[in-house]
Amino acid sequence: MDVLRKVRQQDVRVIYCCNDRQIGDPWLDGIVQFGIYDIINDDILPLKELFDIMQHPKTFKNASKYLGKITVSDDGQSLDKDLNDVELTNDQVDFSKHGLGKNGQNKRKRGS
Repeated sequence: MDVLRKVRQQDVRVIYCCNDRQIGDPWLDGIVQFGIYDIINDDILPLKELFDIMQHPKTFKNASKYLGKITVSDDGQSLDKDLNDVELTNDQVDFSKHGLGKNGQNKRKRGS
């Protein structure tokens, strides 16, 4: 992981190839947090897919599925939440349903 951190600190793009890693895997979670979004997680590496990724980099939206649970502090309490389950409806995220706000007070529309 230290090598990947040093590479990313130099703003080098990384395409990470692995196989049989599960969603929420700590390793994949870590590389996504380093900004490595080009992940091929398959037993077979089709060259067409590799060339497509090279020409069209993946985004955080694509890679966020590999993130696991995170611990957040809300008024001194630690909560384990899987942010992949946060619902987005009508351009608004309601974090209060997931224990990530004070009675919904932190709700705001995206972009405001």
